[in-house]
Amino acid sequence: MRLRERIKESYIDYATHYIDQCNIELLHTDVAKRKDKLRNIAKRIVRKPAGYISLESSLQSSAKIHKTTIYELYNADLEYPDDFDW
Repeated sequence: MRLRERIKESYIDYATHYIDQCNIELLHTDVAKRKDKLRNIAKRIVRKPAGYISLESSLQSSAKIHKTTIYELYNADLEYPDDFDW
């Protein structure tokens, strides 16, 4: 059975900030190690680890304070590098 079928998660309203965080992490990984890193990231996206839950909770709290949605929030720490190797 595929991992996606075993996990009972909903991806509606997914905190896309986590995807950005994973993408930036991948870009900072040595090119030769990216295949394994990508596999690890894919599993983390499907399983929603504690890091995701924490980020989502923080985003929801900030959104409530600023009376907006999590998708309108900007995190300056999630800047993509200007230059990277594929």
